[in-house]
Amino acid sequence: IYKNYLEKSIKKLPTEVNKLIIVPDGQLNYIPFEILVTQISDQSSNTYQNLSYLLKKYTIQYLYSTNLHIQKSTSLDEPNSLLAFAPKYITKINSPQREIQKETLVRNSLKDLLFNQSEISELNKYIDGNSFYEEEATEENFKAHAKKSSIIHLAMHSIMDDEKPLQSKLVFSPSLDTIEDGYLHAFEIYKMEVPAKMAVLSACNTANGLLANGEGLISLGRAFSYAGCPSVIMSHWAVDDKATAILMGYFYKHLAKGKTKSLALKDAKLEYLEKGTITNSNPFFWGAFITIGDDAPIIEAQKMSPFIIIVSLFLGLMLVLIVYKKH
Repeated sequence: IYKNYLEKSIKKLPTEVNKLIIVPDGQLNYIPFEILVTQISDQSSNTYQNLSYLLKKYTIQYLYSTNLHIQKSTSLDEPNSLLAFAPKYITKINSPQREIQKETLVRNSLKDLLFNQSEISELNKYIDGNSFYEEEATEENFKAHAKKSSIIHLAMHSIMDDEKPLQSKLVFSPSLDTIEDGYLHAFEIYKMEVPAKMAVLSACNTANGLLANGEGLISLGRAFSYAGCPSVIMSHWAVDDKATAILMGYFYKHLAKGKTKSLALKDAKLEYLEKGTITNSNPFFWGAFITIGDDAPIIEAQKMSPFIIIVSLFLGLMLVLIVYKKH
């Protein structure tokens, strides 16, 4: 894929170019370009960590269309508030009405995620907000808070329907609510207003769906974009629970430094690679997630106050004078 679609164009780029903006078409919608290998070197050094991934040279941002690139970003206009969910699926709720439903049987087949709780706890180190764990991580709570939060993070299971993509869904914790069934379907998201600056769909296959002519992929990620969310972080395959929790922690750490979303995700992947083992540095563990849409920083970089700057300059000047007098 790299040789057929990118190599000739990239070789023509000036050396100072360090970012690619990709508007994928057709089957290329299924490819996370970051994991493409640009060259094969000596076989003895070809561990996963040492491969020449496109990621190592370029930051990559994805867009649904070029029109979105010229729209002015407003990511830093308002204070950030986090809305995060880490559901629990093995429950003691045994409503007779729910037991006869097909959806209940599907949910009962899902295993609890072992690391989604710690994933959300790590995010709270960088952004304050509302975090819903276990039985409180319900669809009802999501819909009640979605309009009031600037960052949405959903660490949960998803169920994909490639033939009927509007039936694909994110799976929240079950509840006794008679209105919501605990499944946030794509068709529901399309009807919602989600004005958050960024939605992180930390679940399996949230970037995948049915490829429609002229529309691209109809996916859960696309549904959030349609609902008004200008930036979505989504996955291309069934991701590993533990690796995803680690990667997301790195991602928010780099976001907190004032980096753009695509650069923060790139640096998170590079950090994961650097700290990974021979086995878990396989792109399966870190390469699924991409950022599509608005790329502006979502967290303002921490700036030194004028007082600290003045004091630092004064101390620096005193040090210079002391050294000068000694000589």
